[in-house]
Amino acid sequence: MPEGDQRLFVAVPLPPDAIEEAIRVNGVAVEKNLQAFRRGRQYVTDPAAVLSAAGLSRPAAAETGESPLDRLIRTRSEDLAAYQDDAYARRYLDVVERVRAAERDKTPGSTALTEAVARYLYKLMAYKDEYEVARLHTDGAFEQQLRDQFEGDYKFSFNLAPPILSRGVDALGRPKKRAFGPWMLKAFRTLAKFKFLRGTPLDMAQVDLDSYVVAGLNDHITPWQGCYNTAKLYGSGNTFVLANSGHIQSLINPPSNPKACFWAGASDAPDAQVWLEHAAKQAGSWWPHWREWIKARSCEIKSAPAELGSKENPALAAAPGQYVLER
Repeated sequence: MPEGDQRLFVAVPLPPDAIEEAIRVNGVAVEKNLQAFRRGRQYVTDPAAVLSAAGLSRPAAAETGESPLDRLIRTRSEDLAAYQDDAYARRYLDVVERVRAAERDKTPGSTALTEAVARYLYKLMAYKDEYEVARLHTDGAFEQQLRDQFEGDYKFSFNLAPPILSRGVDALGRPKKRAFGPWMLKAFRTLAKFKFLRGTPLDMAQVDLDSYVVAGLNDHITPWQGCYNTAKLYGSGNTFVLANSGHIQSLINPPSNPKACFWAGASDAPDAQVWLEHAAKQAGSWWPHWREWIKARSCEIKSAPAELGSKENPALAAAPGQYVLER
């Protein structure tokens, strides 16, 4: 190994012919795996040749007339235009150029601050949300990569953890992923078209408001674990209530039911089952609980108007309304 070379090489105690024979016996993408093995050996002694063969070597800045910093800014802005739109990319460029001008004025010859801003502002602006995941899987590159890497009749699936559909957590406390078939590509294509909602009031990921979400313990139509995940979508100021009944009975739950009970609490646990283990169980209907919850978030009670309508909004007709009588 050349002196000062920090790359890590692993010596395999087998002759190359034995490894190549094992690749042939395995029978999976034989030519591609043989090429990968041979190129890997070549990279140890001639990395430049391997990179060139793979089309990964880039021309020097002097040949292109573009400095490394200019190229960084350009490629990041192009990525942001694809991520959202040209206006979004323009916001990125405006910030970077202001920093660049200030750095040029204060510390001539230095570009360290501009480069840092160009790199990390991009990361901040291009966070990988559901719209971006959908776009990256449907822009053509992903499917082309599959065709290049695999041969014959192959199948694939996506391991995802959608907030509403995921159940449980893994060893690291993250939502467990589930396998979804190739049909998800159609769903991704549809979702990618809605990236214009990102950052708007219609973007569910941006909603943060007090919510009161009710579910039924024995509901087989909308399982309560999924309802719990729905509650987690609405920010931190939410209350999740689980009634000990089914789909309809969980809502039609008058205080006169002596068998009724419910669990209530903030949906801040990572998993629905963990939430249930720590939620406070209460006897009776959840209706009085909701009344106190809504009262705490309501204005003072006002007397009902003596007459319907107002100068700005006059009454259209006496109850039950003219539209009821129309055929």
